Amino acid sequence: MAGGRALRPRGRDRLEHVAPPRPARQRHLPARRPPRVRADRRLRRAGPGRAAPAGRPARAADPARRLPVTARARLTLLFAVLGVVAVLGVWPGLDLAVSAAAFDPAAGRFPAAADPALKGLREVFRILPHLIFWPALVALIVAALRPSLRLPRRALIFLVATFALGPGLIVNGVVKTAWDRPRPRDVATFGGAAPFQPWWQPGTGWFANRSFVSGEAASSAWMLAPAALTPPPWRALALAGAASYAAATAVLRVVFGAHFLSDVLLGALVSLTVVWAGWRWYRRAAAGALGSAEGR
Repeated sequence: MAGGRALRPRGRDRLEHVAPPRPARQRHLPARRPPRVRADRRLRRAGPGRAAPAGRPARAADPARRLPVTARARLTLLFAVLGVVAVLGVWPGLDLAVSAAAFDPAAGRFPAAADPALKGLREVFRILPHLIFWPALVALIVAALRPSLRLPRRALIFLVATFALGPGLIVNGVVKTAWDRPRPRDVATFGGAAPFQPWWQPGTGWFANRSFVSGEAASSAWMLAPAALTPPPWRALALAGAASYAAATAVLRVVFGAHFLSDVLLGALVSLTVVWAGWRWYRRAAAGALGSAEGR
């Protein structure tokens, strides 16, 4: 106290009044989802080949979950095989009726077989499966000789094995060689000299008549195998395109007088059965590889 007056502190000695902190308001926030679940959903939405969400560890996608093989598909294939065999077995004249619709009695021939545009289209359809099989075979050989190359070995094995076993060995190597069924254009009903032979009745010769089953129908149905390997966003479209191509190939072979209806249907079913079996192996091999990678 000096002269009855209080001294006020100056400069650094001045005392500053610090207000006490106010209590923060308590807000009720909604419960947040676990970050792992949200990251997993974002990763599945991103699809294969895309980057994982920022700040989150990338989790390997399960190939077995992405592959479209279910019990419903197995039952569909089984019922398709049994249905075709039953219908064609009960009504063998269906082969003659369908071929007669494409035959011109006045001209004594199948007119579509002489159409240049359809003949050219048939050649394109015939070559397409080979444009996939042979490069896949070469790539598989390279992958075996150079293990350091990162090539999709399981996919290549799936493609090469299903084509070699279905259209190659079973259809062209065994059934067509041993069955000896005359083609429609060689049957007496359509101006030929051979009698009509139902599909379940094998002939007595070898390499003479090769109508049963259709090799081109089997090869075109095999195209569902590479279509199944396309990325999931495009897989349905690829499978639909492959099925349409197989159906068009079968129609051309019938209207050309080269095959009966049973030839193309059963040939396609042979390939579909082999592709389905190979696809199951591919799923299990991919799932096993994923499990071994996660166990390391």
